[in-house]
This record gives sequence, structure tokens and C-alpha cells, in this order.
Amino acid sequence: MYDILKKRLETLPKNAIILVIIPSQLYQEVNIIILRYYLDATKEKGIYLSLNRPLNNLLENLKAAKIESSRLHFIDTVTKNEIDTPNSYFLKTQKSMTKLKLALQASLKIKKSSFVILDSLNTLFLNNKKESAMKCIENLVLKCRAQQLQGILLSTEQTNEEHLEKIASLCDQTINLIE
Repeated sequence: MYDILKKRLETLPKNAIILVIIPSQLYQEVNIIILRYYLDATKEKGIYLSLNRPLNNLLENLKAAKIESSRLHFIDTVTKNEIDTPNSYFLKTQKSMTKLKLALQASLKIKKSSFVILDSLNTLFLNNKKESAMKCIENLVLKCRAQQLQGILLSTEQTNEEHLEKIASLCDQTINLIE
């Protein structure tokens, strides 16, 4: 699967916004493949917006996959009791789109990144009103375009089809791994 996904990613324009729709059972595997591609194959720096897993779990998964995480800056919305560290920012809630927007803006100022990954559209819609979640996604897409970053939005097939259609219209390309 790595080679197939790598070929798809390599053909994209450098600053493309991508929606990746993943079967639930392959979510972790595909997430690792995408991170491996950006961190190992392209040697780029990026920002990882974690709505799905606490930072310590994500770091364990990256370590087990032998992926160096030092070029990532994490915004963790899952862990509730951590202190911010140089390469991570802990957002104490997933329900404040304003705080998420501010954390992203601060991270973009600090880090010279070439990509941003939002790890779970499902979780974003689950924890927020549709309008707030869509505004957050629109803001992320606009930030990526303004700063010429590649944006990667991950979702499983469980996200509402209407939501996925609206998000796909904001993106340059959709990679549907369910088909």
C-alpha cells in the first residue's frame, strides 16, 4: 500500500490540499504511511493536528514504525493535562475552534513547515457543530493556501457523505482508498 499511496502523493502539486478517505480498519496504517512519506521521503517539516490520539500514543506509533518525529510540531487536542513543550502544543479542548485556529496560527509562526495534517475529520464533526467544524476546515485550507503549504485532511468512511462532499470541494484532490 505504501508504494501505491506514495505514487499518488508524488503526482500532486507541491501545495495541494488533499482529502484522504480511509477505511476505518486501515486508518492507523495509512496515517503512518502518509507520515513516512512526508518525513522520510520528502524530508519536510510539518504540523500534525491530533484530534484522534494523545501525543504519547502517536509518538509510540511513530517510534514503532521507525519514523523520526523531530520534524513535526504537534497540536494535541486529546491530552488534557500536559504542559506545552518545544515541539508540541496541548489544546485542552476539541470544542473551541477559536483556540484551535490560534494554536495553528502560533505553530505556523514558530515552525517553517511545508505541510499540515489534520488527523480526523470524523472527530472534528463528532465534537463540534457542523457549522463550526466546516469553518475550522475552511480556515485550515485558507491558511495552507496563503502560506503555500500542503494540507492533508484524513477521514474515514464514517464521516457524513454530505460533509465529505463539501470538504472535497475545498480540496484540490481526493484520494479515496475505499473504492
